[in-house]
Formats: sequence, C-alpha cells, structure tokens
Amino acid sequence: MLDHIRWDIEFPTWSLEKQLEAIRLRVRHIPMDSTSVREKLRSIGINDGAILLRVLEEVKPFLADRLCPYCRQPIVATDSVSERAGYLLHEACAIHLTDSLHVLTEMDPPSEHLDAYMDVARIPHGVRHGVRKDIESAGVSSFAMES
Repeated sequence: MLDHIRWDIEFPTWSLEKQLEAIRLRVRHIPMDSTSVREKLRSIGINDGAILLRVLEEVKPFLADRLCPYCRQPIVATDSVSERAGYLLHEACAIHLTDSLHVLTEMDPPSEHLDAYMDVARIPHGVRHGVRKDIESAGVSSFAMES
C-alpha cells in the first residue's frame, strides 16, 4: 500500500524518460493489459502514437490478455467469467459486485453523492463508470431484481 501511495506522489514529479522506465518495470510486477498501459501513458500526457506503440511493444511479453476491472487480476481462458455493469469479470468478482449493488440499492443514493455511496458499498473504481451508467439509464432500483 505504501508503494502505491509513494508511486502516486512521486511519479508525476519524475522526468518523462524516468516515468516511461518506471512503467516498463511496473508492468513486470503488477498485472496490466494493453489498455491499462495506454491509460497510464495518457495520464502522463503521452498521446503520441509512436511512443505508445514503442512502449507497448517493449512490454508486450509481460502483459496480460485481459484484466478483471474489479480485482485488477488477469482473466485467463480457464476462469469462469460473468458480465456485470457492462464489464467482463471473474465470476466471484461479479458476485461481490452484485452484493455491493444490493447494498447501494438499500441506501438509494442521491446522484450528486453517488461516489461517496459507492465508497461505502466498496465498489472499486475500475467498475464505477459502468455502475454509474447503469444507474443513470435504469435507476438504482433496477439492481434489486438482478442476481
């Protein structure tokens, strides 16, 4: 946890080349897929397609094919998966998300405080966009019927 906090604080202060090297090293130790690498590069202001492709090519052997947005762990072909809130998740993660959504339904949060209620319901940030989209389109009560 301290490593993540240190990374978030120190990373933006590093030079671009040091940031790129840190991403290259991090991919070897923390599960990432090509989408998460692209997001990280864009978060540091790299939108140049040539740099994106170069870095992705360098880290390709270490990338997972797909990550579960709930637990941020790789999804492998033998894993049982389920779709929830527009995401493909591990089956166990989908069950946890469903349980969290039922908690959210019981609280019936106002939309202006939805993120705070998602914190209380322990909904990870990786799936909040889909949850928010579902709530805005069908309402929070729609989750009470699903399992």
